[in-house]
Amino acid sequence: MSRIRVCSLLGALWLVAAPGTAQERLRLINAKLLSGWMENGENVRALSGDVFFRQDSAEIHCDRALQYVERAQVELTGKVLLLDPPRRLTAGRVWYDEATRDYRAYLEPQLQDTSRTLTADTLHYCERLDQATAAGRVAIEEKHHRVRLQGGRADYRRAIGYARVLGRPVLTEMDSLGVVLMTVTADTMEMFDDGRRYQLAGRVHIRRDSIDAYCGRLTYLRASQKLQLIEQPWAERGRDVMRGQEMEILLHKERVVGLHLLKQTAVLSRVDSTQSRSEQFDLLTGERMEIAFQDDEISHVVVRGQATSYYHVYEDTTAKGMNKALGDEIRLYFTDGVLERVKVISSPGSSSGVFYPPKQADALRSELEEKLKQARALRMTTNEE
Repeated sequence: MSRIRVCSLLGALWLVAAPGTAQERLRLINAKLLSGWMENGENVRALSGDVFFRQDSAEIHCDRALQYVERAQVELTGKVLLLDPPRRLTAGRVWYDEATRDYRAYLEPQLQDTSRTLTADTLHYCERLDQATAAGRVAIEEKHHRVRLQGGRADYRRAIGYARVLGRPVLTEMDSLGVVLMTVTADTMEMFDDGRRYQLAGRVHIRRDSIDAYCGRLTYLRASQKLQLIEQPWAERGRDVMRGQEMEILLHKERVVGLHLLKQTAVLSRVDSTQSRSEQFDLLTGERMEIAFQDDEISHVVVRGQATSYYHVYEDTTAKGMNKALGDEIRLYFTDGVLERVKVISSPGSSSGVFYPPKQADALRSELEEKLKQARALRMTTNEE
């Protein structure tokens, strides 16, 4: 064993000598076995058994190492561990360049820091720049397992709290027990401000509570619990389809509490099939719409700006006609998801509410069908994409 220790010490002293370099060379601290040879004019060293290197503040541990001295590279295999707090890298195989401080990790690589864990099939980590590029089955997960980003490729810049995920990316948010609260799919995903803000683009699909929402671009302001949807946003919930040029989904205590629609808004509600044998829709339109939820049920709706409502009137399963209401503001109140009361608010003379019996409702139905076309076309186009 004394010869092994002498070899280790001589190797460490030889490796520290690095004329012309500003940073410390890789130093061998321990190895149970060490052997060396010349290969194509280069010194090669094979080490095994509790191999331990240091370079500046970083520690490197592995079962075996093959070191190419002149090119300043080493292949680490076995249980590879890099410790450089707050970073921790593990893998089954790593190529390390001591000059550039680059790690190319394979066989279940995992990079951890104080806030997140990055796993992938392959991982390239640059220690000097403190950033990683990952490929394969990529996952970036918060330390407390609240948000996970998955995809085929990812860039992670730890120092600035930024990540970009491509390749069918998925964002999953969970509660403290690991129950899934929300999933979002898109073409591209970006994380900013160490997870306080996310931006997603492409074919965005959000699932939260009983709502499925779609758009071309999403900003998730996690700190303020708000999802902002633009580029043809629309959502569906049960028999309801909602759309506008802009949409906001508001969250509180892990539940959806509000859905705001801005500019040319519309809500289509399919009439309950137990009342109507044919497919019929009620419609709300306006410039701004606020929908409030309580325990995943609609509690009230406020429509502002040229507010208009069309709805079918049924008594049990018998059609009694249709109603059209116009005003500056329309408020709808629900109990257990069932409409209980409608209130129209407007300046004197600018509001109206007209009831059409079945025999007089044909003209109103034609008007309603024209109003429904735009919303239906948007829904079909988005589904085809």
